[in-house]
Amino acid sequence: MFLIAAQGGTPQELLPTEGVEGDPSWSADGSRIAFSSGLPTANQKSDIRIVDLKTRQVTTIPGSDGKFSPRWSPDGRYLAALNLENLSKTLFLYDFQTEKWTEWINDPDGIGYPAWTSDSRSIDFWTARKVKRVKLGNTRADELFSLNSLAIHMSPEFGPWNDSAPDGSRMFVRDASTDDIYALDLDQ
Repeated sequence: MFLIAAQGGTPQELLPTEGVEGDPSWSADGSRIAFSSGLPTANQKSDIRIVDLKTRQVTTIPGSDGKFSPRWSPDGRYLAALNLENLSKTLFLYDFQTEKWTEWINDPDGIGYPAWTSDSRSIDFWTARKVKRVKLGNTRADELFSLNSLAIHMSPEFGPWNDSAPDGSRMFVRDASTDDIYALDLDQ
C-alpha cells in the first residue's frame, strides 16, 4: 500500500514489508486503514489488519483468518469482508462494538466489490451481471439492476471493478474497445 497526498507528490510506502496488502479501506475518521494481508490465489492465506496512520502500528482483527477485501462502513461501526476464494460467495460482518464476526449473507452466484451505502445500513455488490443490495439484519439480497446491457470491462485478475460514488450512484469501468477480424491472403 502506498499513501499519497491529495495534492499529489511522491507515493510513500505505508508498510515496507515483504507481505501482500490488498483492498485498503479508510476508517470514518481517516486515522486508520483496514486491509487484507493476502489475495485469493492458490494456497494463499489472508486475514484483516488495521494500520494506525500516526503510529504505523498494525493490529490483526481476531477471527479474521480466511477473510479479505475489507470495507469499513461510513459510520465506522462495521467492517464487511469476503471469504478468501477466487469467487467469494460469503460476506461477513464485523461489529466494532461487540468485537465479533458474523456470517452475513451467502450468494451462490458470488459476491464481488461490496460497497456500503452512505447511511451504513446496506451493502451493494456485484454478482452474475447484476447489482444486489443486502440490508443490515437481512440475510437475503434484493436485485437492484441488471448489467446485461452495459459493456463492462472485465479484468482477468479481479473481474468487473465497480463501486459506489459519494452521491450513491454506481461506478463501473466501461469497455470501449473494439475487436476486429482480419483475413490475410498470401501470394507465393
